[in-house]
Amino acid sequence: MKISGFTEIIETPFFTQEDLLHTVLNSVMFIAPMLAGTLTILLLVKLRKLKIITIMFMATFMLSSLAVYESILTSLAFLLRVDLSPYAPFYISLSLSLVSTLIVFGTNWEAISFLILVLVGSLIGSLLSIMLPSWSIVALAIILAAYDYVSVRSGPLKHIIEEGIRPGTKTGGKGTNPFKGAIVPFRGVSIGLGDIIFYSALSSAATLYPRLSLTRGLLVAAPLCMGVYMTLRKLEKRSYIAALPLPVAFAIATYLSLRALGV
Repeated sequence: MKISGFTEIIETPFFTQEDLLHTVLNSVMFIAPMLAGTLTILLLVKLRKLKIITIMFMATFMLSSLAVYESILTSLAFLLRVDLSPYAPFYISLSLSLVSTLIVFGTNWEAISFLILVLVGSLIGSLLSIMLPSWSIVALAIILAAYDYVSVRSGPLKHIIEEGIRPGTKTGGKGTNPFKGAIVPFRGVSIGLGDIIFYSALSSAATLYPRLSLTRGLLVAAPLCMGVYMTLRKLEKRSYIAALPLPVAFAIATYLSLRALGV
């Protein structure tokens, strides 16, 4: 998307400046609605309004997938200089979004759902890395990793997980899990879609900033994947675990080191 030039016409609410003030402002604009959403879900879980949570996740997933599919298709049209009808990317993306939503929320096709969720999460992360400057992404990743660690141990995420998914609930079962679409289940292990989004955002940001470098992106992606692997191994022994801290710590340490070395 960056190469196609499509990003030059995207309007976002975020600031492009890299200074401390605008990094803080970007972080607040991103985190505030996220916290509001978390508290809303926690309230609904306590009230046992689980169907409303499912509807919320379904609507959010459909709109998010529509946005990223349309962005990708429009970027490809820009890059390949294909003369499409103004509405063609939207209608194609809408069709893909509806099919994706139907598979994820309406079937038990775990492997296909896994691929769709990883694809959409990765695309959202890539789009996020273009919308936000690099230091804002780094700051957000650190803040969210710290929040993830605390919240899963004793905060709202702990209560949402424990009260929302009762013993015996299968994360891959049709209609049994109110968090379908927000978690990515595969072979008995689940990871949050938000975690995948930030794995992708960090890898993409490392590739793009301060200048385009596939080598730097790969060098950051390698320790990030190692952190994901270590997290998944720990998850095999526990019911749930914070999935951001290790990958984020490894990725950011590598990214900052490479930038300091001028790589």
